[in-house]
Amino acid sequence: MTDATATGPGAEGPESLAPGTTFAGHRIEEVIGSGGMGVVYRVRHLALDRERALKVVAPKLSADRRFRERFKRESRLAAQVEHPNVIPVHHAGEEGGQLYLAMRLVDGADLRSMIEASGPLDPARAVRVLAGIAAALDAAHARGLIHRDVKPANVLVERDGDAERVFLTDFGISRLAASEESLTTTGEFFGSVDYVAPEQIEGDPVDARTDVYALGGVLHFLLTGQAPFPRDTELAKLFAHANAPPPRPSEVRPGLPPAIDDVVAKAMAKRPEERYESARELAAAAATALGEPPPPLPMPIAPPIPSSTGDGAETRRLRRPGGRRLPLAIGALALVVAAAVAGVLALSGGDGSDSQPTTGTQPEPEATIKVGEDPTGIAVGGTNVWVAGAEGVEAIDPAKDRPAGSPIPVGGRPTAVALGFGSLWVANHSADSVARLDPGGLEKPSSIPVGDQPTDVAVDNRWVWVSNGGDDTVSRVSPQTEQVLTVRVGAAPRSIATGEDAVWVTNIDGKSVSKIDPQDAQTVDRPIPLGQRPNDLAVGYGSVWVIDNFNGTLTRINPDTLRVEGEIEVGSHPRGVNTGLGYVWVANGADGTVTRIDPKTATPAGPPIPVGNNPADIAVGLGAVWTANVDDSTVTRIRP
Repeated sequence: MTDATATGPGAEGPESLAPGTTFAGHRIEEVIGSGGMGVVYRVRHLALDRERALKVVAPKLSADRRFRERFKRESRLAAQVEHPNVIPVHHAGEEGGQLYLAMRLVDGADLRSMIEASGPLDPARAVRVLAGIAAALDAAHARGLIHRDVKPANVLVERDGDAERVFLTDFGISRLAASEESLTTTGEFFGSVDYVAPEQIEGDPVDARTDVYALGGVLHFLLTGQAPFPRDTELAKLFAHANAPPPRPSEVRPGLPPAIDDVVAKAMAKRPEERYESARELAAAAATALGEPPPPLPMPIAPPIPSSTGDGAETRRLRRPGGRRLPLAIGALALVVAAAVAGVLALSGGDGSDSQPTTGTQPEPEATIKVGEDPTGIAVGGTNVWVAGAEGVEAIDPAKDRPAGSPIPVGGRPTAVALGFGSLWVANHSADSVARLDPGGLEKPSSIPVGDQPTDVAVDNRWVWVSNGGDDTVSRVSPQTEQVLTVRVGAAPRSIATGEDAVWVTNIDGKSVSKIDPQDAQTVDRPIPLGQRPNDLAVGYGSVWVIDNFNGTLTRINPDTLRVEGEIEVGSHPRGVNTGLGYVWVANGADGTVTRIDPKTATPAGPPIPVGNNPADIAVGLGAVWTANVDDSTVTRIRP
């Protein structure tokens, strides 16, 4: 069993514990792997008399406050994945100032060592191994978790007689990745250079298809014994992932059917939307191409997990032309990429996946949390729920159902909050600006002037978007330079969302919805006439969903044809809409309820769900639905 390695500036090799030493209730027996992250030991749990694997994190990382915070918050998430092909995490903790993980001990070799010693696998065995990895990934994706470092060294193979069992490992430390709200420093990214997806290189949001890309590279390795892009330097490998045509295993190993080249090419497409949408789908296609029986069931199907804007709207990755231009900062990235902590698991900030509705009992409010005065905006990101209100922005700890600290003032009256690019973005209505805050509180807040009376904020994979109700504009903000570009839309823009390759704006006085091309920063066609007071919208399940505060309706718009495809009655004076967990969710202000809509049938799924008084906004994430209730200054959590 091996540990992820690290090299480069600042890497510091860990010191081993001597055999016979007792550490955190375990007796050290021998070292079975080591690297820049730490040392992995074969140990015996003294109280249970069980053999386990113990990963002790390197002293330098254990002493880093940012790393410790990420480790303690996120290792709990890894333990939630219970699957036969995932190594279970029994415990995570701290002993003598050093962080550690206790895991199931696997008596077997990792794929990299196995294939380097014995050569590539025959097609039948490769299909079986790939199916096991795919099953583990889909199980994680179904829980909103992303591995981000799928590679042969993180796959262990244990023999049981003539059978083999595959385990995906290094789920020990997770990273909250949706909207890029990580605690990493600028210039770092997570993942192995040999299997890293283009969006990871560019620092774009990741989703389940990022793991599919890496799994396609692992398939190439299983069949050829080579990484997808064998190059002499890390920089050359990064450039190839971003720009080179996909590898062709049949050219490396004559005799493989050419159809397998197409499977690898689709899995490793530069654009995430062109890849297989689940790991299982990739495994099944590989079996067909190789002329082998399909992978055994059950293997849960997990749709791609879109990154959440955190502002009440699901995002989809925007398409870009052909190959990707390698950022100028890639030279610096190449110096630190291998030093980044490998084997991370990410929780999507929004849980806004296109999963299909599930049957079951009617959801009920699970918690009511008192917050600051007049909460009007809510977003989910990291391990917190973020609320914008009269006193500023405050974090809610969902594990304790209470605020995690005092509100953060932003120098004005915040109306909405979104997460992305490692920051909180707050629409500051009274200050004509968007505030940029560090979720960890380590960086000084900044204020970026935008248009007149900003009302909402959203984030896609390149920009921050702000609707300005006072001057009929939208501001496009570069998170790198904080430069602002202005787009004119309809009268009194109220809400903004991203997805379906566009930016969408409700013009409440203009009684319309505007579509913006994000690359050109120009509106597309004329505004779509709609209702009386379209005040909020969300994107998901292949549609744009718009609520009308006056009519009490939810309207469905086809994002390609810009035609209205239906109108649904919801509650009285709806104020917020979001998508995720298989449904469209509408917060009805005057009723104090949430209506749940089945996107397949466009009909309500059960009766309205009571929440707080006058819910002003709604968010989906961390496996729940959250409403900000302005009149009683509370947040309600609904667990579907």
